[in-house]
Amino acid sequence: MYDETVLTVIVQISNAGYGKRRPGERGRGELFVIDPRSKEPLYEQLARQLRWQIAMGFLEGDAPLPSVRQLSGELGVNPNTIQKAYRLMEAEGLIYARPGRGNFVTPAVSEQRLKQQETQMRRVEEAIRSAKEMGIGRERILEAVEKLFHEDRK
Repeated sequence: MYDETVLTVIVQISNAGYGKRRPGERGRGELFVIDPRSKEPLYEQLARQLRWQIAMGFLEGDAPLPSVRQLSGELGVNPNTIQKAYRLMEAEGLIYARPGRGNFVTPAVSEQRLKQQETQMRRVEEAIRSAKEMGIGRERILEAVEKLFHEDRK
């Protein structure tokens, strides 16, 4: 089913109703990278990427997911693979299915994401306090933060 020379298949989902774009972002949160040679099953690769998109806020509560048929066609994988990823995420409480209408992100996920962000910010504050107590100065901490954000822009 896969071309031997293809290591990674990158697909841009073109469904206008899928995902969320922020000003200046083009297609971010709508990209799937599937590696057919990975030891990780395809359905787990897809579920992991969808989890990330939800966690990062690219998919808000009640956002529609691409249909099984559409995503299967665009990724070139069996529809059962897509369905398996969706069932896994439904069992995790991240998405819900509406018969005849499709799959959607669970609304409570947005609230969970905000709680996770608050928890993470408390951890960051604790780490900064600890660094200050160890004598690490403001400039060095800011340099580390800038370096991390600079790496993300590459």
